[in-house]
Amino acid sequence: MNLRRFIVEFVEEFIRDKLQDLGLKLRTKPLVGFASTNNYLFKTIKNIHPWIAYPKELLPQAKTVIVIAVPITKEAIDDNARSPGVSKLWARVYVILNKILEGLGKELTNKLRFRGFRSIAINPPHEFDHELLRSKWSHRHAAFVAGLGTFGLHKLIIAEIGAAVRLSTIITEIYIEPNSLPDKELCLAKREEKCSTCIERCKVSALTNWDAYGETCMLDLLQKNAEYLMRAFGIYADIYGKCVTNVPCSFQAP
Repeated sequence: MNLRRFIVEFVEEFIRDKLQDLGLKLRTKPLVGFASTNNYLFKTIKNIHPWIAYPKELLPQAKTVIVIAVPITKEAIDDNARSPGVSKLWARVYVILNKILEGLGKELTNKLRFRGFRSIAINPPHEFDHELLRSKWSHRHAAFVAGLGTFGLHKLIIAEIGAAVRLSTIITEIYIEPNSLPDKELCLAKREEKCSTCIERCKVSALTNWDAYGETCMLDLLQKNAEYLMRAFGIYADIYGKCVTNVPCSFQAP
């Protein structure tokens, strides 16, 4: 079995089994994308967002960036779509998937290292600066370079399995043939079709004018949601998720 196929099958089986153990149903298979660390888009991202690390800054001999997109469960998406605020189930599944992806990263990097390839995992919640709303790595930008999807108006990746996903990244020294970029926009609005549902779903209108006040409004909302979830349910998650629930791209690319 070649390594590309091994990685894809390992990811699918690991995610499926972990969710089944917790009584959760996988609504569709996770996606795995591969990008060359020499792809010019990583340098473009670095030029636009200088705080985002270049892959070889994290692993000097890296050849491949692997991005994993795991679908959030249908039940969690539906619950957050109905709930006036952030829902408990959405928060619970968010935390569970983060932990599963962290475990997956450890297992997969160990297997790659055993084969002689140094590898590092970058987990979903990673060194995020809550004051600057910045992180040294962007899973969504890496997902784009790895061919998993395109950006929506909500600034998130729309994949074949929808925008309601959790992402993680593995950087490795092994070379694996990269994915091609999507050959079309997956966001309806960017295809010049009428859609602004994700913008309208935002309680604080953060996406209406992100640069002027949107970032600050969203940070305030995330902090309030985190306090509410901890107080009400004992769950820590600074999340919202309305822009990817009850929208045309929730479950699949429209």
